[in-house]
Amino acid sequence: MKKTLNVFLLILYLFGAQLCAQQVSDYEVKKYAQQKYPELFLPKDEFESTAEYNQRLQQQKDFIKKVEKELKAELIEEKKEAERLKKEMIAEVERQLQI
Repeated sequence: MKKTLNVFLLILYLFGAQLCAQQVSDYEVKKYAQQKYPELFLPKDEFESTAEYNQRLQQQKDFIKKVEKELKAELIEEKKEAERLKKEMIAEVERQLQI
């Protein structure tokens, strides 16, 4: 019974690790950027020149690229951590199965 429970917990843990290691979508990146700097995403103001608006659009694109890089770096770190924890869990289950 204890071995079956450990194997079940291991499978559940591994499945959960795979779920947290999903890709970041463009929509999520844009929404995160909008929350962080909403002033970059406002429509063109009547007192804003076209050059100023285009400059703000460029800043918006640059910021979105920066946020995307940051989120991808976080995702890579989460994947590495999940892999490390998976290995630890497998080693612990194997150790307990030997007992």
